[in-house]
Amino acid sequence: MKEYDKYEIADFLSDPSFQDYALGKDENAINQWNTWINNHPEKQTLVLHAKGLLNSLQFIEKPIDDTQLLIDKQKLQSAIAAINLKKNISPTRTRKFIPSVWLKIAASIALFLLVGYTFWKSAQSLRGNLVESTPISWVTKETQSGQKLSITLQDGTKIKLNSNTKVRFSSPWTENKREVFFEGEAFFVVAKDPTRPFIIHTNSPISTSVLGTSFNMRAYPDENGIEVALVEGKVKVFNKTAQNEQMILNPLEKAYYNKKEDGLSKSGFDLAKTLAWKDGILFFENATFDEVIKQLESWYGVDFIIESRPTFVEGFSGKFHNQVLEDVLIGISYTSEFNYRIEKNKVYISK
Repeated sequence: MKEYDKYEIADFLSDPSFQDYALGKDENAINQWNTWINNHPEKQTLVLHAKGLLNSLQFIEKPIDDTQLLIDKQKLQSAIAAINLKKNISPTRTRKFIPSVWLKIAASIALFLLVGYTFWKSAQSLRGNLVESTPISWVTKETQSGQKLSITLQDGTKIKLNSNTKVRFSSPWTENKREVFFEGEAFFVVAKDPTRPFIIHTNSPISTSVLGTSFNMRAYPDENGIEVALVEGKVKVFNKTAQNEQMILNPLEKAYYNKKEDGLSKSGFDLAKTLAWKDGILFFENATFDEVIKQLESWYGVDFIIESRPTFVEGFSGKFHNQVLEDVLIGISYTSEFNYRIEKNKVYISK
């Protein structure tokens, strides 16, 4: 069994089954590779580059006949052999040999893009052109009340979405940055890529830029502020409306953007409290009755109907680890007397 997950572009280009997939000549190969790509999103960009290079051998719009396909494959194999030969020559002969290799590749394939690929393999100078030639689409992932979702992006970045959260990102990334449009709450573990910063845009003037780090971000549209709480690494938080105000965070520092005042502030934060939701812990600290109800609705995906407002101990604190709704209501009722009944996705509260 071939280890496709270790393939680089040259390996994809020289694989006969991948050639059949890229050129659309074999249904089994197409199904096999589509399945593999869906299971390995981190390889999507390399696959698209390789597929684009293979398809660029044909500049006509009519279907490829078998004879032309064979000719193109032979040209491609010759080019790859020349590239591999370049890798094995001694340093003292490199300068004399390289120009002739390029001329042979260019003459045999008549394809500037493939020559550009070979330069890209050694210096990546044409990387932007390759990415720009790939069609970009936008992907949206979102959760509703009572839902959480973990996703892995094409670069290996992992995001865990809390309830009522939405992220939108391009596929593939552009050549010089990775962008996410975000609202709600999520924990990010961003894959390192020094050449492409990871930028998160919110529904406010606040954007966050990172290279590789982990942090929690809370940016619900109906709340008064936006929080970025850093766990590892460094992040930069921008306020685009306040003369490009920016703030660098170190681990266990939190940036808070006040929407009314249009300003950023920095402070420390309680790691266990901030990340409680990620670990399945429902956490309350000095919460009012309305805050408790709002959080329970979001956490469990239910609607509360207040038939009569009960006497509630203001400033309720407590935490519940992966407990069902009824157990939580029993726990809260120890300090605040109220009656409740649960009917499907509705909870009725009374004195």
